[in-house]
Amino acid sequence: MNNPNPTPKRKYPRLKGHDYSQEGSYFITICTHERLPTLSSIVEVEGVGASPHPTSIGEIIENELIALPNRFPSISIDNYVIMPNHIHVLITIFEGSDSSIMDIVRAFKSVSARICNQTDNTPARKIWQRSFYDTIIRNERAYKNFWDYIESNPSKWHNDEYYM
Repeated sequence: MNNPNPTPKRKYPRLKGHDYSQEGSYFITICTHERLPTLSSIVEVEGVGASPHPTSIGEIIENELIALPNRFPSISIDNYVIMPNHIHVLITIFEGSDSSIMDIVRAFKSVSARICNQTDNTPARKIWQRSFYDTIIRNERAYKNFWDYIESNPSKWHNDEYYM
């Protein structure tokens, strides 16, 4: 019997054949569950511009993001921004890493969600959307472009594809 409503096949979001544990930098975007604006609010400050102001959940997310190099000593968090319903992160993996970008993101999402839910006593709440978006950074120019994108993202929030 044929299923009248077949589930669409998910496209594998990673570059086939790429070793995601190899030395290099990655631009990562992780969205909240149902793109709910639970992480921060964007506030305009005259003369300064827009900046994200984290919620209590956003503060936990930021702490766990900053703590990732303690858990994975072969990485650095080079830059990040915590937007209302997503985060952007520049991560560099150093030579000799035995962890992939998938391992790192999986651990981050798991630990941060667990701590958020323990703090708020909401054990079944979903914090993160399934999977994440990544771009392999191939040169210094691309790295600088992603750095600048992170820096300018709050001021472009109303035009952002994740804006709600």
